[in-house]
Amino acid sequence: IENYNSARTYKLKEIGLKLNQDSLSLMYDYSDLARILYYEKENIKADKLTKKIIDYAQRNRHLDLLNTAFTRHRTYLVENGKLMELSELYTKTYPKELARLQRSDTGTYYRTMALISEAQGLNNEANQFYQKVELQFDSQNTNSVLLSNIYKRYGQFLWRTGQPILAIDKIKRSYHFAQVANYLP
Repeated sequence: IENYNSARTYKLKEIGLKLNQDSLSLMYDYSDLARILYYEKENIKADKLTKKIIDYAQRNRHLDLLNTAFTRHRTYLVENGKLMELSELYTKTYPKELARLQRSDTGTYYRTMALISEAQGLNNEANQFYQKVELQFDSQNTNSVLLSNIYKRYGQFLWRTGQPILAIDKIKRSYHFAQVANYLP
């Protein structure tokens, strides 16, 4: 989306047309709007909207919507270096979601726990979670974009924790997978 103001305007019009219709469709539109608001740095509005979406999805047991809302919010927090907020999201506000990830999506769980551990100053644990992610995805995943992002995050972590040689190795791996996918992480 190049022009967030136009995207926001059109998404609000679309929402206005659906207000008295399908609630699930409306929640997906709200999710799109929250993503636009995050990019426009209207974080308070986006956070309120995301909480509304998550609450709706949990109440109505819409797992796909719940995953979409958490994924977009988690991505926003990680991309903006808000690791303490990510930690609080999963350990205080929605601990059941973290437990669900552990049961149903171990890759996302390990990546999330690596970030939470780092936010809490538990760098050894964070590194162990990154190693689990690396083992799991390197052997099972052919999604080069995902692998590029995993190695980028791992490299950034290693750099932040004073391990530049290892960090450079992970960043090079990220770059390799980015080239395979014709993707710029």
